[in-house]
Amino acid sequence: MNDFHNSRDSRPRPVYRDRRSQPGRPRTAPKKNLFANKSPEGSEQWLKPWVELKYFTYNPAVFPRMLGSVSGEIAPGSLVNVYDKNGELFGAGFWNESSRTPLRMVYHGKDVFAERDLDAALERAVKLRREVLRLDETTNAYRVLHGDSDGLGGLVVDRYADVLSLEVSTLAVWQRLNRWLPLLHRLCGTKRHVVQVDEGIARMEGIRAEEAPASPAPSGW
Repeated sequence: MNDFHNSRDSRPRPVYRDRRSQPGRPRTAPKKNLFANKSPEGSEQWLKPWVELKYFTYNPAVFPRMLGSVSGEIAPGSLVNVYDKNGELFGAGFWNESSRTPLRMVYHGKDVFAERDLDAALERAVKLRREVLRLDETTNAYRVLHGDSDGLGGLVVDRYADVLSLEVSTLAVWQRLNRWLPLLHRLCGTKRHVVQVDEGIARMEGIRAEEAPASPAPSGW
């Protein structure tokens, strides 16, 4: 039995190389430009900023492999016009090249979509709950807005009495909070809010969660 163990112990052991310890070796590969720089034929007539789709899709989250060219440098969080592979206006969405899903569609259609249409989508969401479903008559805690289903991907809003709880998952929504919070409070009749951002999403999207818009303290504090 001892001879058996000795024979096993004498076998050569594999040598593992710790690549992280090698000096001068980059920890991650340099970021490549994922989007073609060559503008499609006829794109000089497109509304800027624009993004081109390689494939037709109605999924609100669009991954890099489904995208073609973009109209030069686009500021992260911008609302962009989206054109299909035939050069037709396909809709509009939020742009953030550093995200896993650089394009987040907020509208599908051939009409031009602008910032005022985002505000209108927010208003429709609140009116659906308060005026059509009349949730205030049965409860003071309910979902006010549910992301992509209400045309505002990256934003979920819940109401608890006079407090709004906002969950943000896109840089574009984060950049518009100072405009949307007063509108939400006016539409909902609320006074305070809590803003939440997942740490991993904040890093990926480039959100500085510590800069969340402040909320008034409860009365009596």
